[in-house]
Amino acid sequence: MSGRVALGIDIGGTKILAAVVETGTGAILSRARAATPADRGPAAVVDAAAGAAHVALAEADASVTVCGVGTAGTVDPRGVISSATDLLPGWAGTDVAGDLRRRLRLPVRVLNDGHATAMGEAELGAGRDGEDVLVVAVGTGIGAGFVHGGHLVAGPRGSFASVGHVLADPRGPRCSCGASGHLEAMASGPALEAAYRRLTGAGRPLVEVQSLAESGDERARRVFDEGGAVLGRTLAGAVSLLDADSVVIGGGVGQAGELLLAPLRASLAEAMGDRNRPVRVDSARLGADACVIGAALWAVRRGVSQSVHSPSSRSA
Repeated sequence: MSGRVALGIDIGGTKILAAVVETGTGAILSRARAATPADRGPAAVVDAAAGAAHVALAEADASVTVCGVGTAGTVDPRGVISSATDLLPGWAGTDVAGDLRRRLRLPVRVLNDGHATAMGEAELGAGRDGEDVLVVAVGTGIGAGFVHGGHLVAGPRGSFASVGHVLADPRGPRCSCGASGHLEAMASGPALEAAYRRLTGAGRPLVEVQSLAESGDERARRVFDEGGAVLGRTLAGAVSLLDADSVVIGGGVGQAGELLLAPLRASLAEAMGDRNRPVRVDSARLGADACVIGAALWAVRRGVSQSVHSPSSRSA
């Protein structure tokens, strides 16, 4: 193995993924999934994350030294959630680092899930050849992170590059954070499902809308065209401010590939106008594993303590 082994945990609005990761290559040695019991409150969410982590640890034939967690919400330097949307009710104020440290008996570092995804994709995924990489995860919500020269830029309050809550259209629909017209309210998975419902009067999960669009259905294609266009227009400001040379689009919606990326690229180019160098826009390569890989990698790089959870010292 070419790097330290770490536990990564991805806590999202609908699912939790825990994985033991070889951080030199991003190889997944074991994994476990659980549904996010968001309606039962923060304690139940932490319990589910710990349960998935114990399963992943039990299945990995490796000594795990640290745990990194990528989670929805803004995370302060202590690993406490300083703010969160209604995707995880009551999540703000949760001491994710402390609660999981006690359950797992490992040192735990916590960061926003968009930042964790950015770390994974920039270092071991689609952005590995870029110097200044903006990674945007478009799923139930929209998270993002910026990696400069291999270093994640998180900001003193852990909210750097939070493009999901950038204003895209002041007349737009209400966002999960309570404001109106944010990018997340116009281009996330639930937003695209709502757009299709407004166009057709029929409620369909996004995977079905995507299938219809790929088959040539004009109204389904319009949903992705408009979603991609608003993403491109909004990301143009972030790309210009950060002087990013590469944009990586991941998350569940990002898996639509060129259906979303083609209108995104066109809108981004139009909004930015002339530039001395082009901005590359690619699909993420690590898929659903990007967050856990990035969280594990970040925890190792942050140099947390050397406590070891070995195969012979597992605890329930």
